[in-house]
Amino acid sequence: MVDASVVGNEAGLGIVQTNVPREVAISAQAFRTVLSVLEAEFEAILLCLELCADLGLEEVCIHSDSSTAVKALQAQSLPYAWGSYPSFAKCLSLLNSYNQWSVVYISRSENSVADQLAHLARVNRVCVSSVFREAAPLVAAI
Repeated sequence: MVDASVVGNEAGLGIVQTNVPREVAISAQAFRTVLSVLEAEFEAILLCLELCADLGLEEVCIHSDSSTAVKALQAQSLPYAWGSYPSFAKCLSLLNSYNQWSVVYISRSENSVADQLAHLARVNRVCVSSVFREAAPLVAAI
């Protein structure tokens, strides 16, 4: 799940992944200067795609509450919003490097965790990513 929080030209990006594979969870936040809300949404998707590529994942499913970004990537065409085109083109290029990919629209209420991460990234100008892997529990010796 990805989201962007934008005020003026400042954008916070939030990414959270908690499902497949079950032993890995991903969280990321970033701060960017953008020209539009749509560019920020594409930047959030791009951040997610770059992180997944770094992890060597071969399949990706992006969930976003930006219907415009989702429709553009599904159609692989961005007829308007040319200020967002460089970010859109990078997203398309990375998406096509995966064996299988999809971009799905979800409601804002379903995207609350990514939304909160994006808001905090913008307010605090945070750039951080984390990969949590299942670990053996600690055993305390008495």
